[in-house]
Order: sequence, then C-alpha cells, then structure tokens
Amino acid sequence: ICNGSERSIWECGRELSERCTHAQDVILECSNVNYDLENNPPEGALRIVDGNGSVVDDGSGRLEIYMKKRWGSICNDFFQDVDANIACQQMGYTSE
Repeated sequence: ICNGSERSIWECGRELSERCTHAQDVILECSNVNYDLENNPPEGALRIVDGNGSVVDDGSGRLEIYMKKRWGSICNDFFQDVDANIACQQMGYTSE
C-alpha cells in the first residue's frame, strides 16, 4: 500500500499474485504520455495493456509490472487512488 511519497509502485511493496484473476486486475487512466519502455525492462517497470495484452500508449488499460523476468498483472486488492497516482507518475503520466 502506498502512502504518496513513493516515486515507484515498486516501493509500495507490490508483488505478483498467482491467486489474482483478471477480474481483479488494476485498471487505471493516466494522461500526458512520456514513458519509453525498453526492450529489456528493469525490475519493477510498469506498462499499460489492453484486453488483448497489447501495450497501449493512451494511458488507459490494465496495469502490469515486470518482475522475475516476466510481465504480470497487479491485483486491485488494497489498490487505492494514491497507488494509481504513483503508478501513473512512474510511467511519466499524470493521474486523472
């Protein structure tokens, strides 16, 4: 859970969950695209994908995090507006 001072969602103690279904995925909207995801993303990198798993650049969709050399969805368990703000900022967006 984030408190608002974090610069990365990684600092909020998030982990991939094997028990999370897509019905529990975090869906968020961000604006002001300014995030260039590298081919070899760093641990804790975030991206937004559409329902088919394709990366989107409009700032709206399912939130994924890169951990343990793979992308996975972030569960919405205890995910609040402050978490969304930090995730958006980490990707170079502003939150809505």
